[in-house]
Amino acid sequence: MKVLFYSVNNMWVPHFETELELLLNHKQQGDELFVLTCAGALPTCVSNYDHLRTACMKCRLRFDGGMKIVGIDPRNIFYLKNYALPVTVPAVFNSWEQLMQWSWEGIDFGRMIASSLITHLRDHVIDVQQHQQKIRDKLTSAFRAFFSTDEVIKCIKPDRVYIYNGRFCEVAAAVAACKHNGVEFTVHERGGTVDSYALFKNTTPHDIAYGKAVMKQLWEAADPTTSHPLAEQWFKDRRAGLEQSWLSFTAYQKKGLVPQLFNHKTNIAIFNSSIDEYAAFPEWQNPLYADELQALQAIFDAYKNDKSVHFYLRIHPHLKGFDNGQMKALRALAQQGYSNVTFIWPAEVIDSYALLEKCDKAVVFGSTIGAEACFWGTPTVLIGRSFYEDLDCCYIPTSREHAIRLIEANLLPKDPAHALPYGYWEMNRGIPFRYFKPQGLFKGAFLGKELKPQYSLKNKLLFKLYDRLDRYTLKRAKRRLVWRGDGVQEKVG
Repeated sequence: MKVLFYSVNNMWVPHFETELELLLNHKQQGDELFVLTCAGALPTCVSNYDHLRTACMKCRLRFDGGMKIVGIDPRNIFYLKNYALPVTVPAVFNSWEQLMQWSWEGIDFGRMIASSLITHLRDHVIDVQQHQQKIRDKLTSAFRAFFSTDEVIKCIKPDRVYIYNGRFCEVAAAVAACKHNGVEFTVHERGGTVDSYALFKNTTPHDIAYGKAVMKQLWEAADPTTSHPLAEQWFKDRRAGLEQSWLSFTAYQKKGLVPQLFNHKTNIAIFNSSIDEYAAFPEWQNPLYADELQALQAIFDAYKNDKSVHFYLRIHPHLKGFDNGQMKALRALAQQGYSNVTFIWPAEVIDSYALLEKCDKAVVFGSTIGAEACFWGTPTVLIGRSFYEDLDCCYIPTSREHAIRLIEANLLPKDPAHALPYGYWEMNRGIPFRYFKPQGLFKGAFLGKELKPQYSLKNKLLFKLYDRLDRYTLKRAKRRLVWRGDGVQEKVG
């Protein structure tokens, strides 16, 4: 069996270590292994948006070290090439709609770029005129990834290709090349727990139908005597602020703290989401409203003169510190003077779970707390898409009018058992690591050794030079470089 690994995000723990784990598994099975990686051809990528020299060096050195540990034949390592953009690529995109709808030979390159740009800017409201160069750079990265992957597939004819995540432009393009050639691909991502990784055959982690099918399959095959306690533990751990597959957004909150305005009115908690992650996915679009901001406006307008109801909008803690289009719209909404709405901003230490329990019902737009509300006994209205939408753990409106009626209704809590398949899925949607031992979310040891860049004297001198050049470049752009604990650079300013 010939297996190709598309490996271009080597800065990130545990994703590169996941690839090493899979490489070692296939090597032990006697498979023929190939790797396609980047040596600087991508002008931008999700782990190095500004193509900083220091980040490129760290990425390449980590890659080299990993290949030596696993023992990959250097002759089987390919590198992305500096392909030029097709002549049909527009020189300028005049609108967001034009970018989202643009395709090349039936492949949605425009949507790839849009999704990456949203993540890069952490904003779903983007003025394309201000970001033409970023769009151009991402198009260049996407096409270099596509053409290089296409060339290697045609050369070695692999039976399977492994790719990280599948959403960002430089990896989405590799997925597109696999589809273009009719080659099986498997996307890898974090599992539901820190000590596992997840695999997605011929799809990506963002595929709602796939996620729901796996959830159903896991639950139906599980032994109830063990699956129920495991599922319940996931909800309890989540409430306790334990890190599972990602950072806990509630660990900093003060347990039991709720707003002081509660009285005998009908109290309704609303938990919004961070729009940017799924804004470019058609299947994740809100089925009733243009987006959740429009839904919030409609709900608050419908009840603006109703003194018997009070809403508590818990703005997602993930939006803490951002001044993007979503936060600007929420601040504008707050300035409209709704007397029966309390806005709880991302940095506030109000306890989301205590708020949930204190309120008579909740409204969610697809975030995890919708399933959690069911488990903790709060009736919840789901206005959006989610992996738990088929579990009968939320009330789901079929129209805008229906949504308002459900919010008005005296809803009974759904059976908490209905949420258990979701908790069990989160606990089990992954394969335990064998060779990688995580130490938190962003560190760990592969075969007993933390994989750090190994600098020769020459590389140490080059790194110092590159660091000065990078800082000068960012200074001209009025930003500064900060190295985070997980080895990824942040541009601040």
